[in-house]
Amino acid sequence: MDDPEAAVRLAAIAELSRRGSPPPGVRDIDDALSGAFQSHDVLLRRTARKEIRANLIASNPDSVWRQRLELLACGLENRVDREQTIRCLVEISQRHSDAIEHVRSSLLRLLSDPDPHVRAAVFAFIGKAKIADRAADLIDGLTDRNDVVVREAHNSLIALGVSAIGPLAERFRSDDVAFRDLVLHALTDLHADATVFVQIYDAEFRRTCTRALLRAALTRGCVLPGHALLQLLDERIDEGLNACLCVTGVESGAERISELETKLRSTRDSHQRAILIEAMESLLSPVRRAQLIPLYETDDAFKRGRIAGQLLGISFPSQEQAWLDLASDPDELILRLHRQLPPPWLAPEESIADTRGVPLQTMQITAHLQRAAGFNRLAMRELVRIADVVEEIRLAAEEILVEEGEEDPSLFLLVSGEVSLSQHGTEIGRLGPGALVSELSSIDGGPSAERACAVTPVLALRLRREPLMALMADVPAFTIALSQLLAVRVRSLQSELGERPNAQTDETGPTTNTRNGLS
Repeated sequence: MDDPEAAVRLAAIAELSRRGSPPPGVRDIDDALSGAFQSHDVLLRRTARKEIRANLIASNPDSVWRQRLELLACGLENRVDREQTIRCLVEISQRHSDAIEHVRSSLLRLLSDPDPHVRAAVFAFIGKAKIADRAADLIDGLTDRNDVVVREAHNSLIALGVSAIGPLAERFRSDDVAFRDLVLHALTDLHADATVFVQIYDAEFRRTCTRALLRAALTRGCVLPGHALLQLLDERIDEGLNACLCVTGVESGAERISELETKLRSTRDSHQRAILIEAMESLLSPVRRAQLIPLYETDDAFKRGRIAGQLLGISFPSQEQAWLDLASDPDELILRLHRQLPPPWLAPEESIADTRGVPLQTMQITAHLQRAAGFNRLAMRELVRIADVVEEIRLAAEEILVEEGEEDPSLFLLVSGEVSLSQHGTEIGRLGPGALVSELSSIDGGPSAERACAVTPVLALRLRREPLMALMADVPAFTIALSQLLAVRVRSLQSELGERPNAQTDETGPTTNTRNGLS
C-alpha cells in the first residue's frame, strides 16, 4: 500500500477487497475505482479498467454490477481509453451479452471513429456479441483502407456464422475486385452452400448480359468514340465476366480457374488472352463454357450484345428502349452518367471545347483527364472520382498559376492555354493543354521549384495534395500513371544533361526552351 505508483496501490486495494479485508481508509472499492477513472494517470485508468472487467466477467448482473458497467463505459468518451474499453466490453459480452444491451448504442456510434483500431474493436464487438443485424456494417468494413479493420471485419463476419451468408451474397459486386474477392473469401470461410455461389453467378451473369445487350443496342454496331457511358458499360461488362469466372472457380474449388481470371484481368496482349481463354475452356463445365466462352472470345461490342441476347432469350431492343432500360441498372455510376449525358446516338463525341467560360461539368472534366498523358489508361470510375475532387482554375494572361517556392503544393492539369515556366527569373520552358504542372512538389510536399505564369488565358484543373494522396492510396492505376509521367520527365532530363555535358550558361541562365526540371 506504500508503493509510489497509484496503479499498484489500486491493484492492491482491489485484491484485498476481493479477500474481504479492505485496507484502512478505503471505504469502498467502487469509490477507489471511480476516482481512478477520473485521474489523468493513464496507467491508473488502465488498472481500474482491468479490475472492473475481471469483476464483471466473474460475477452475475445486479445493481452494483450495472453501476460498474456504466463506470467502465465512461471510457468510451476518452479518446485514449476508447479502444481498450471496447475490447473489455467484447470480453464481457461473451459472458453477459444481454446484460450489456444498454451500452450497445454508445458503442456502435463509434463505427465512424477516425481511429482504425477503434473501428476494428467495434467490429470485434459486433462479431462476439452476435449482432446479426449489423452484418452490413461489417461488410462495409471490408472496403476500409486499414488492413487491421478489414481483418477484424472478416473475422467478425465469420463469428456471425450463417446469418452473414445472405447479406454477403446480396452485397456481391463485380466493379471492385478487392471487395469482390473478400466477399468470396468470407463466404468460403463460412462454408456457404454451393447454391449460394450459383445464385451469385446467375445474378451476375444476367446483369452482365443485360448490359452487353443494351450497350450493343445503343450504338447499333456504329463506333461512337468519346462517350463516357459507353466506356463505363464496356468496363462493367468485362468486370462482370471476370466476376462470373471467379465465382465459378470458387464454387468448383478449381484454383486454376481463379488463377486464369487474374491473368485475364491483367493482360493486354490479344495473343496471350487467346491462350488463356483456350486454357479456361478446358476447365469449365459444359454449361458455363457455353455461356462464358462466346462472350470472352469477341471484343466487338455489337457481336457480344447479340450473343448476350441469345443467351438471355431476349430480342434486340431499339435504341430508345435500350436507353430507357438502362435507367433501371443498379450501378450508381451508370445511373449518374445516364442522367448527365445525352444518348450516344445524339452526341457521338461530346465536345469538351470551352469557349463560353461556363463551369465544366463532371463528364467534361473526365474527357480532359483522358487527354492527359497517363490518365487515358484509367477506368471511367477512377476518372470520375478524380473529376469529383479537382477544382477549376481560370487565369488571364500574365496571371500566376504557381509561384516559385510556393508552400501550398497542388497538382495542375492544363486544359487550355499556355504557361511559361521559369526559375530564378529565367524561362526554362512552356507547357500547353494536357500537361501537368507542379507534380513533384504535390507528391513530396516540398515547395515548388518553378514559377508557372499564364502566357495566354488558361483553364486548369487543380488537385490539392490531400485528395491526391488519398487517390494514390486507393487507386493503384492512378499512382502508376503518375509515376510513369515522372519517370518520363526524369529520363528526359537525364537525356538532356547527357547531350550537353559541358553546357555553359551565361549570366541569364540556360537559353533552351525545353523544360529541364521538375516542379
